[in-house]
Amino acid sequence: ENLARTQGPEKEREEQQGLERSMDAVLEANRLIKEESKAFDRSRQKFIKKLNAEEAKIASRFEALEARKRELAEEWGNPDASPEDLVEVNCGGRVISARRGTLCQLEGTKFGAVFSGLYEKKLPRDREGRIFLDLCPDEFQAIVDYLAELSISSPDDLPTLPKEAGCLARLFGLVPSNVMNAAESAKLNEWLAEEGMDGHLRLIYESEKFSALEFFAHCKGVPHTVIVVETECGLKVGGYSSTPWTGENTGWRRSEAFLFVLHSKDGCFKAQINGDPKKAIYHDDSGPDFGNDLKVGETGVDVQYNTAPKYETQQLRKLSTRDRKPYGIKAIEVYKVVESNDSTKADSPAAVSIKPATSFTPQINQALNKKLESLREALRQVERTETSLEEECSFVDTLFISNDCNDLVKLNVCGTTMMTHRSTLRQVKDSVLASQFDDSKWTQQVASVETWTPAEVAGWVRSLNGVPDDAAEIFEKNEVTGVELINL
Repeated sequence: ENLARTQGPEKEREEQQGLERSMDAVLEANRLIKEESKAFDRSRQKFIKKLNAEEAKIASRFEALEARKRELAEEWGNPDASPEDLVEVNCGGRVISARRGTLCQLEGTKFGAVFSGLYEKKLPRDREGRIFLDLCPDEFQAIVDYLAELSISSPDDLPTLPKEAGCLARLFGLVPSNVMNAAESAKLNEWLAEEGMDGHLRLIYESEKFSALEFFAHCKGVPHTVIVVETECGLKVGGYSSTPWTGENTGWRRSEAFLFVLHSKDGCFKAQINGDPKKAIYHDDSGPDFGNDLKVGETGVDVQYNTAPKYETQQLRKLSTRDRKPYGIKAIEVYKVVESNDSTKADSPAAVSIKPATSFTPQINQALNKKLESLREALRQVERTETSLEEECSFVDTLFISNDCNDLVKLNVCGTTMMTHRSTLRQVKDSVLASQFDDSKWTQQVASVETWTPAEVAGWVRSLNGVPDDAAEIFEKNEVTGVELINL
């Protein structure tokens, strides 16, 4: 009984101490949970803060882009431009009229940009104040006719751009490629994006046959190039190389490269390098060579023409020319991948360089990564718009040869009326044609000011630097003739 009395309190103390230890463990666990929750929240908030910072940078860049557009509009644009405006264009002496909305319906093209109204005051004019383009009127008319038909066509029955549109269709960006169709171009851009090259393709060389001399004249020293070849049998094959082609016999070089087939009887595919990356491309003066797997030369295109291929072979092997003649070339195009002034590079302050979220719950990771991808797409859109805007400005400048309507020459060639810039006729120096329009003889051909009509007087006033635009309208409204201008 005495022993029982002694052990009873001790057992109770042990139980009490055990209970206290358990409660302390619970409290410690609660503390750890609280600390981990705070750490989790801090980490999540830190990630969100990074996303918000990137969002602010992209928004700032977007606002700068919009400010640039407003600046252009204020300096050169027509604030009253409307899709219902009737735009008159003097193209090589032929007056062609169309609704502004018809001319601008293909958004993102140089053609639409020229007539959008954003560069209205910058475009050259003839004496009657019409937009003047020193281009082929037949090809321009074919484009306008195509756009007019397109504007009234159903989405299920769209017209095709006629061959009569010729080189102007390429010049105005209406035909992005002679080799690739829209789906093939999209697939190529998808493959480039997989390699971290999500940029704009700029054509730097094209030909219906390959010339090593011409190729290196246009492409030597240019990094990040894409070569696309269409063969006479319909095969469309090519390759991308981050390393520039040198045109020198220097042998193997490292490059971030891949090959691709856009069209074949087995479909389209991309072939990654699976050999030594130091032998991705081979430099010599005969043409581009992707590691014995794709070589473009003046005799044609060879595919896996030698032993020891450097690229994935399973599908390329079916196209091998090892025991037969090279594929004949129907057309070749070379593009430079333009990364919007390299702003997509990882070390650029404008790039979204945040790694995807992986340390949170699946639901939180999904939500955060969805915003991350949205930011990257927004940045790509801003970059594409920036590039497009600068190319538009540059293109309009190429049309702006002269805004002096007195530099225009109206000709009657075998009954066909033509109009062009005198500077165009004088491009081939020392030629008979150029001599007919030099300064010494041209003064004898200029019509007397006394014969000017009110429209010609207004056109002359428009051509004067520093004279307000409304001055020409005042002269035209009052029907001031050449004789009255001299008296004034």
